[in-house]
Amino acid sequence: MAFSTIIVEDSDIYRKVLEEIVRSNKDLDLIASTGDFEEAKVILETMIPDLILLDIEIGSMTSFDLIPFINPQCRIVFVTSHPDYAVKAFEISAVDYLVKPVTMERLNQAINRFKITLEGGNKDAGVSEEKFSMDQRVMVADDDRYTLIEVARIMYIEALGNYVQLFTGPETRLVTYGSIKNWVNRLPAKHFFQIHRSTIINLEFLERIEKYTNDTGRAYLKGKTEPLEISRNYFSLMKKTFKV
Repeated sequence: MAFSTIIVEDSDIYRKVLEEIVRSNKDLDLIASTGDFEEAKVILETMIPDLILLDIEIGSMTSFDLIPFINPQCRIVFVTSHPDYAVKAFEISAVDYLVKPVTMERLNQAINRFKITLEGGNKDAGVSEEKFSMDQRVMVADDDRYTLIEVARIMYIEALGNYVQLFTGPETRLVTYGSIKNWVNRLPAKHFFQIHRSTIINLEFLERIEKYTNDTGRAYLKGKTEPLEISRNYFSLMKKTFKV
């Protein structure tokens, strides 16, 4: 199976080079390529690729401004002319950091690293596919502690890079390694609903929903003052699911 790949590179020459390298690799499937920052935002909001080849400087912007639009499940390989951003890149768990000019051999090394991290993530995710029940207690690792939490007490979950934040109250949270996708697969769908690529809510805590701009919504949870964003696609799915 080929891994879906997106290229964001503002240099026409380097973008063509990267496209050729990706197309020559049987393990990769190029699904989008752009050199425009605004177009990249739209692409990354609507697609969830396995791999993103991301230039650091895109016009007058930097690709770090694109991170909020990238699904936490995606792996990133930075491609840049500037070695100065390496520390910041690895702070957000980049798979690799390539300094131009990029050779096919060097990019293939990065792709091999990506496959290793992906396989590692899949192994972790595949320990158990059994659905949780609402009265079940799950053991959550938080720093050097383990906490038992009843599934029903989870108010909402938010992605945080390679981690997730589990909120059992408006200001009470645990941070643990994992992905939103893994939690979606394990939580009982009758009680939990994903409202954003980075957010899952417990419907038992849902107080009301309000329409917002551009066909998005806002979810208000009991005891929480600030609403949570419902993205356009999930708002549409929510209305269809609950026949609003």
